[in-house]
Amino acid sequence: MTPLFLSRFFQKKIKPWAFQRNLSRQEQILFIKQLGYLLGANVPLLESISVLISQKGSARMCLFLDRLADAIQQGHSISTSLAHQTHGFPPLVPALIHVGEHSGNLPQSLTFLADELRKRYVLRKKIIGARLYPAVVTSAMLGIVGALTFFIFPKIIPIFTSMHIPLPMSTRIVLQVSTFVHIHWLSLVLVTALLYNIFSLARKKNLHIQL
Repeated sequence: MTPLFLSRFFQKKIKPWAFQRNLSRQEQILFIKQLGYLLGANVPLLESISVLISQKGSARMCLFLDRLADAIQQGHSISTSLAHQTHGFPPLVPALIHVGEHSGNLPQSLTFLADELRKRYVLRKKIIGARLYPAVVTSAMLGIVGALTFFIFPKIIPIFTSMHIPLPMSTRIVLQVSTFVHIHWLSLVLVTALLYNIFSLARKKNLHIQL
């Protein structure tokens, strides 16, 4: 007997690259939420998955649902099936589904899980946005400074030098810094990139511990 997901592979002409792609976090949340609604309405498990398949989602979602239905037909539970073919699900998902299966509260567990994943997804987007804004502002400032250093100052420094007049301390400092950056710009870029990578790794480690 041909496995269900293989038969649908030929029927729906699922692209080969779908086999290597995980579900996005939004797709995971949508699947868990919809499955919880259907099971809460007393729709049988396999019939619920068939309803989700009929919605004609993305290729990777169709492949995931086909494989899940095939595993359930073979006698596996949802938690066991997800544990064996994760499709990008965090370990929390099969663990909480396993608890719901054994406690008889699977629809409630799925609803809670969908809300929890949605909260984490929103928090992650806010953190990324908060980190992106300073990066954009810093990049714009560096671009302006770079334009002044490499295009404007090299043209006006000979003018000040040829005038042989004493310049204010602030002007001399700016010109000296500009000359230093113009000469050692490659070393400064490498040091800045190294410090940024160290700082980013430290923040990711702290964020992982908090979540």
